[in-house]
Amino acid sequence: MAYRHSLPRDAAKLRGNGGRLAVALHSQFRRGLWRSSRRQLAGGVIALLLLLITPAAAYAHASPVRSTPAAGEVLASAPAEVVIEFSEEVEPRSTHLQLFDAGGVIVPTDLPVIDEATPKIVRLALPALADGAYGVHWRVQSQVDGHVTSGSVNFAIGDEITSVSILPPAGTPPLTWQWPAVSDVIQRWLSLIGMACAFGSLLFLLLIWQPLMRSSSEGSATASWLRCVVRFVWVGALLMAVGSLWYLLGQANESALATSIPLSESMGQLLASHIGRVILARLALILVLVIAAGRLASDRASDSLGGADLTGWVTLAISAGVLLTYSMQSHAAAVAAWLMAVDFVHLLAMAAWLGGLLVLLSLLLRREAEAKLPWGSLMQRFSNLALTCVLLLIMTGFSLANRHVRTVDALTETAYGWLLMGKTLLFLLIFIAAAINLLLLVPRVRRGVSTAVKSLPNTIRFELVVGVVLLGTVGALTATAPAFETLQAQQRQGLYYHTEQDQVDLTLRIAPGFPGVNEFAVDLVDYRDPTSTVPTQVLLRYSHQEHDMGVQEFELLPVDGVRYAAHGSYLTMSGPWQIEVIVRRSGFNDVRSQVEFVMPSAETK
Repeated sequence: MAYRHSLPRDAAKLRGNGGRLAVALHSQFRRGLWRSSRRQLAGGVIALLLLLITPAAAYAHASPVRSTPAAGEVLASAPAEVVIEFSEEVEPRSTHLQLFDAGGVIVPTDLPVIDEATPKIVRLALPALADGAYGVHWRVQSQVDGHVTSGSVNFAIGDEITSVSILPPAGTPPLTWQWPAVSDVIQRWLSLIGMACAFGSLLFLLLIWQPLMRSSSEGSATASWLRCVVRFVWVGALLMAVGSLWYLLGQANESALATSIPLSESMGQLLASHIGRVILARLALILVLVIAAGRLASDRASDSLGGADLTGWVTLAISAGVLLTYSMQSHAAAVAAWLMAVDFVHLLAMAAWLGGLLVLLSLLLRREAEAKLPWGSLMQRFSNLALTCVLLLIMTGFSLANRHVRTVDALTETAYGWLLMGKTLLFLLIFIAAAINLLLLVPRVRRGVSTAVKSLPNTIRFELVVGVVLLGTVGALTATAPAFETLQAQQRQGLYYHTEQDQVDLTLRIAPGFPGVNEFAVDLVDYRDPTSTVPTQVLLRYSHQEHDMGVQEFELLPVDGVRYAAHGSYLTMSGPWQIEVIVRRSGFNDVRSQVEFVMPSAETK
């Protein structure tokens, strides 16, 4: 089975219908949107369609944009320094650059320096270097969310050296298909569930439960349920604290292992960084939230629903402040303040929707104790809140999508894009369950049909289970580099193509991904007869698909037991190309595999 990962084609940007949506929403409000279940469902359908191109916010990843010397450059004389520019501002205390010679021996240098005028630029002063090949191994930490990235810039010095490899080692996955670590996903998933528990339960209390009880003559049997809401807040605070501490320990441990420094020193560097200060502020706010929620329970137990309004809203504001710290470490925060605000609204809407579902289920499970509640009015109020949250998620998602996805290729040819499509399918399941509630069960509840109330917990349980899985997908999205960014980075690195055919595992790499002098490599594992010493010949046959340049071929020479490589000016034009890889081995049939890709022009570098 073949897996094709080609260079990005010129694809149209994903465009939204923001203007038409705004007009439609204004019209719906004037016609009484909140009074019609069918109109709510229609708005939800629009939201679902728009969600197909709406990603969750992604956290920052500092990736190299350009360097001097350029990767693979051959210099006539030794440079005085190496300069690397990254896509994000990097943390000075966690920036490490090391110079290696061709034998893998570390060449002593001064410490790297962050450019004061442009904190995205790192400079490494070099000593006097002899002719030869060198590599600068870099490891940096994004100043926005603390995500660590690493890589290398290889260059050579001397007239006798004609080229230096810029290809990654055999077995390295392409940048577009690098998946996050399971531990990163779990700690982010816990934090997302905690946000929903803390903020969503408080918002349900203040916007749905309290107004309903004030308008109803049935206000009894509420004290125990209020304590239940406070427990939701405490559980949410615990999950967010665990996720944040897990993140700190994981990042500090990773940095300590990579730089061979004590864990305590690595933790100190992390806490002194921007992201460390944000997380410390978050932990402090979580502690205040726990105390405020306890005070809320005490005030309401003594004053029922008539007082403690200020305490309730202050507690809600504190929980929103905790969520704000997550937006402060999002990828949006590295772009602009307004985009960070959009990300913040995105988080608030998510937490309000799923957290409200959790509280609603707890009420339904207590329906015998709360038998006299006005269930019809309660369900209608929550439906209004849920639809508002979905529409906010869609509208804020447009801005985030424009930044993080942008093209169809970025959606379909990256790990981020596939996670996004998986998230959309999960949302579709929740949407179906919500539609059943809205169109079938809620009208029956409002008419006083007792069996309808008994049926609601089953559909809400389903929504919550799928919602929790969906948050896991969002956790993976936030731990994955944004689609458009990784696609650009892969383009700079070049073509990647992998296939398994006739017991031969074959990977083709071409770098850089622009016309001119390119490096070609085929990483080959032949399972047909591993013990045979019969030599293998690897050929590349290539042709341009728009210009009649004929079909030409050249041979790749063995580098080691896996890689075959060549270097030359074979792909001299931009546009669509076809390359056929031919693996020829005496005594076996030829293995042939074709790949088509579009070579962008050099001006797009």
